[in-house]
Amino acid sequence: MRKYRQTGLTFIELIMVLVILAVLLGMAGPSFINITKNNRIRSQINDFHLALLTARSEAITRISRVAICPSSDGANCAAGPWDKGWIIFTDGTPALGTVDGSDEVLRYHEALTGGTDLIGSPAVVSYISFIGNGQTRKTDSTVQTGTVSLCDD
Repeated sequence: MRKYRQTGLTFIELIMVLVILAVLLGMAGPSFINITKNNRIRSQINDFHLALLTARSEAITRISRVAICPSSDGANCAAGPWDKGWIIFTDGTPALGTVDGSDEVLRYHEALTGGTDLIGSPAVVSYISFIGNGQTRKTDSTVQTGTVSLCDD
């Protein structure tokens, strides 16, 4: 009579492996969520920073006023937070700080995703404007200073 060696796993061993895997995945899941959230926020900050640098660079290149404002449609400035999207545009007369007939939209960025809010302080809530030497100026030609904050849930 021949003896056969048992190969494979018993049901109990299989259940124990699955329980260990479930515990490890339960511990890794929140960390992975935080990593993806932090990467998304970092990317959104970089997008807005790049938009500011682009607007400033265009103002210097063109030696004229270039502005950036919140926009949800890519064609007009809109009241509200920056997370709905923004546009970069040449900002000539007659109406400074908003897109009008003589202005050219240079770039458009769509709304931010993931439930983040991009909010400007009162001085930069509706637009940020750069003049030909790269400095920020409000429509009344005073220096424009303010902060824009990215907040997550």
